[in-house]
Amino acid sequence: MKNIRKSIIALAVLFFASVSAYSCEFDFEIISGKKDVYSKNDEVTAKVTLTQNHRNCSEGLGNVKFDPNGMEIKQATKWVEKSSGVFERKLKLKITSSDKATLNAVRTCSKDGGKGTLTLKVK
Repeated sequence: MKNIRKSIIALAVLFFASVSAYSCEFDFEIISGKKDVYSKNDEVTAKVTLTQNHRNCSEGLGNVKFDPNGMEIKQATKWVEKSSGVFERKLKLKITSSDKATLNAVRTCSKDGGKGTLTLKVK
């Protein structure tokens, strides 16, 4: 019985240890032009917040890649450090789709990097 219990505990530890936690977290907030449902050609301003969980990341902020689908990035500010390990930037976005609009942010590094997605409903 003890061996079964030890085996279950060992499997649980391995399972939770294998679940990857990203080193960076992305959060999106619409700060201008917010709606429940958007239309093609609508413009919004989104604030992107990047929180580094590992303070000494070897990758620069320039390595953050944005992949817009159904929208385009019209303008972007530079990254600004708001507090230790927390950076923000604003993006002016134009909806180009009549279906769905998403913006993926990805940062790749040796510590798992991070990713986040902004999804807007479009009709």
